[in-house]
Amino acid sequence: GAEKKCKKRKTMDTWQLLGESQYRKWEVYGMHWDNEDIRIPYSIRGAQNGGALAVKNENDVTIYSGAGQKLVTVNMQVVETGWTEDEELVLVFNDGQVCVLNIRGEVIIPKFMLGHDLETVEICGHALIGLTRHMTLRICADVKKKGQ
Repeated sequence: GAEKKCKKRKTMDTWQLLGESQYRKWEVYGMHWDNEDIRIPYSIRGAQNGGALAVKNENDVTIYSGAGQKLVTVNMQVVETGWTEDEELVLVFNDGQVCVLNIRGEVIIPKFMLGHDLETVEICGHALIGLTRHMTLRICADVKKKGQ
């Protein structure tokens, strides 16, 4: 009886108090980052709901699973990356062109022009909104329609 109580007590020690609620964390699966070389400078963009990650450095974009497992490296120089709501990776090039890849790094929407002199690009759902250096907005209302 006492041994059983001791095990139960140890399990209860992992619970944390958050306001009036209690929670506990446990590892669902191990992360695979240990052997990966993520070079600086880089930027990381995560898909929604704990999905894939895109790690961009100067010469390429590497796609990782949410657990850090390397899926593919795409050798393309891009200035911006981001994910659509369907976990499709949007790549923006320095000449204002855009293309879309699936999670395996395969082009699913070939390059199309969003606009020259893009300063920044935001992705919202399937829409792309680009701001140029001259403070002009360039909008692609639905990137999926570009692939049809």
